[in-house]
Amino acid sequence: MANFEDTLTQMTKPEVPELKHKNILANAIIRTKSKSAVSWWWISVPLYVICAFVMKSLYMPHATLASNLKALASKDKYAAFLFFLTVPLVLIVVNVFSIKEIYFLSGSPRTIRFFKTISGNVSLIVLSVIIIIIFLFT
Repeated sequence: MANFEDTLTQMTKPEVPELKHKNILANAIIRTKSKSAVSWWWISVPLYVICAFVMKSLYMPHATLASNLKALASKDKYAAFLFFLTVPLVLIVVNVFSIKEIYFLSGSPRTIRFFKTISGNVSLIVLSVIIIIIFLFT
């Protein structure tokens, strides 16, 4: 029993020189930013088409955004479905999972700092929802 007590008194607190959690969080943030950069390129295609149709509706007397989108959907149904529904939905899913991963890895982050980290992802989600709404309701 004395030997056990001596062993307990000689024990010290374990030292951890580097936390792996920091590295995991840093890697998750870097992956999220690279996914966000790729997402911006993918979302630029439908945004470009919508901006072109808006400009066409401004300069052509009887053209509207709704008529231009319907004409595109009737001409090339698969491309319109791909660029205005599939791509935004995939981008929403990818960015939501990235936000979720950063949130759970960072524990209980402060809201302002966390929002600065994920602001690009949130803006991509909002743009994707706007593109889907424009396509479905015009």
